[in-house]
Amino acid sequence: MHRPRRVKLALGKAWTPAFAGLALLDVFNAYRDEKMSRYVMAPYVFQDDGGSFTVQEGSRWLVFSEYSKLYVEGPLAGKSVTIDKSEFTWFKKEGEALWGTVDGWGDFVPGLLMPELPEVSERPERPGYSDSPENDVLGLPNQLDLEEWKAEALEAVAPEHDTLVLSNRAAKPVDEVELAAALGGVKGIERVKILVVQPSSRVQDLRFVAALPSLEVLELQAGGLRSLDGIESFRRGRYLSIETGKNRKRDISRLCEAPIGKLSVQFAKAADLQAIARSTTVRHLEMTSSPPLDLREWRAVPLEILALWGGTIDRLGDTEHVATLRNVTLYGCRKLRRFDGRNGNVTWMVIQVCNLLEWPTLASFRNLQHLAITKIKPRIALSSFAGLPALRSLSLAHCTVAVDDPHLKRSAPKLEELRVSPLEERLALELSRSNPAVVVSNGVSAYRDGIAVDD
Repeated sequence: MHRPRRVKLALGKAWTPAFAGLALLDVFNAYRDEKMSRYVMAPYVFQDDGGSFTVQEGSRWLVFSEYSKLYVEGPLAGKSVTIDKSEFTWFKKEGEALWGTVDGWGDFVPGLLMPELPEVSERPERPGYSDSPENDVLGLPNQLDLEEWKAEALEAVAPEHDTLVLSNRAAKPVDEVELAAALGGVKGIERVKILVVQPSSRVQDLRFVAALPSLEVLELQAGGLRSLDGIESFRRGRYLSIETGKNRKRDISRLCEAPIGKLSVQFAKAADLQAIARSTTVRHLEMTSSPPLDLREWRAVPLEILALWGGTIDRLGDTEHVATLRNVTLYGCRKLRRFDGRNGNVTWMVIQVCNLLEWPTLASFRNLQHLAITKIKPRIALSSFAGLPALRSLSLAHCTVAVDDPHLKRSAPKLEELRVSPLEERLALELSRSNPAVVVSNGVSAYRDGIAVDD
């Protein structure tokens, strides 16, 4: 049975998630070319009206956050969507589900469409690393909260519950084998598909996972986690999130024993990179505070999507060692200076808040088709992108751009769309006239061949 995809709508400074930073939202009027199996750039579909967003008549839409976790496409023609302040509000239309939270204001920037990813049942980002009662504000109807030291008191899982949240606010010791036995005796335990192990949990390994035969999503926030012993029982696992804070004692070397398709790792360390290198199933990887990468070690990983936040990485190169890699997101990599080597396999890239980057080194991504750059403080010369012959769309948002060479299409002959904001209208017109057939937008107006068009 087809399950509706869930979408996280993260606008502005939402609750502080595991991946720190402002949550940005990109919404596009999109259509899908089934034959080519790709998304195509098109204008926005929302109107900002103090927290209310109206999807234009007849449009199709795609939403994704900067965390690259949540995706959906579907018809919502003529629907008015209002997001209540600091609350989760559910909207459903023709089998699609939408959920999200905001704090009253948004920070919207242009960007690029995210290609379709493996379907993963997603949960709302937790508001940090405290699971005290006053922070337990989600209140989702399909969530079952359980104090792990009282697991024997749980008799049954109701049909409406697919999410189990383990906590231990009393800080009582827990034996993982005994926990597995207690959970295994619960009627309807096979209904649990999502498990969240909260920061207060005292579990040190995953041997209790054997009691959850239908588990698909596992979020580990337990600060005392020591190992992934027992992860071999996570046979239906599609998504694993390791958000255990600065727990340097954790060992995830057994990661490869479960068929995980999507992996999120916070405060990654060198040993984590070695564990990932042994996986033959991870296709989507997100890491925060990553040490320098040597992609030669990941030759056997079928990675398609890589997202990095922060860390000590000062260069990224030779992505062709991971032959399947197509999509790269770099956010807040403040030490990143250059791209090196052969990077011809990457076709989609987002770069945000990477102020030391030497932009001409982007030329190593010779097959890059879609590029979005956001919130860069130093001035960026438009000529920096002249060495990208396959480029189809370029977005420069919240950046200061020097239009030193207006004839970008001469070196990027496939360019179809150029978005630069802020940009003076006269410069937008000049760029439009200098680049035939390219839609040039400054965030306010759009032009093709010097003539105004709908943006």
